[in-house]
Amino acid sequence: MHELKHPLDYDEVVEKFGLDILRAPGDLVIKDGDLASTKSGDLLINDVRYSAMLRLVQTWRFSAPMLESLFELSTKARARRMELAQSLNGVFAESSNFGSALPFRPSDERIVEFHELNDALAASDLGAASCAAAIILILNGMLQALRDDMDIPNAVWENTPPVFGAQSVGAILVAASNYFRHSDEWVKTQPPSTRQARSTAVLWAALGGANAGDDANHPFNSEDACVQTLAVLSDQSFDQLNRTFFTFARNLPANRS
Repeated sequence: MHELKHPLDYDEVVEKFGLDILRAPGDLVIKDGDLASTKSGDLLINDVRYSAMLRLVQTWRFSAPMLESLFELSTKARARRMELAQSLNGVFAESSNFGSALPFRPSDERIVEFHELNDALAASDLGAASCAAAIILILNGMLQALRDDMDIPNAVWENTPPVFGAQSVGAILVAASNYFRHSDEWVKTQPPSTRQARSTAVLWAALGGANAGDDANHPFNSEDACVQTLAVLSDQSFDQLNRTFFTFARNLPANRS
């Protein structure tokens, strides 16, 4: 069984991701003669922003070991999928049986190989998508808790950097989470509902911004959107994914109105 890494120390997370607000000592808050609490029922430390970021860091660092394992699985499955796709494209390249009664019929061995490769490709495709979706749902859940804790308005949420294709990290994670939960519904609903169209537009812009091309070859049409989203936010690096995540979270308080 794969052994998970030990969680990073709290102070190490604060320093690594430049979370300046958490470098200050924390203290309990007295309100109306009693200990103040947050919306989620935790003791309020310093103020709402401090408590919200503290909660985010603690949730992230205890989740990070499993998130990293999922990221490695998704990345490896995606790479394997690409290798298998190349092999599948070439499986019949030299399969003509000239001189036989059916010269253009592939050999039995090639047909068996084709089906084996096709099965392996499908397993890699769905494996990468499952792991990517799990990561996206977990990260989105963390940011949604932060957003609610600090009462971040939509305008700030959607415009806080970093952005990909003019879409914020928060907006992208929400749209990708919606895609995973409702992808079957999206396929069956034509024309799309207003809510569906909103999420689709975010993903279309975010993925297209990193992979410019015509609509027919847009990555949203060719590969699972959660896999593509993870690739865009991470640039194939788990460390970069986390830097992107915390840069967005760190910028939210400064943009709060």
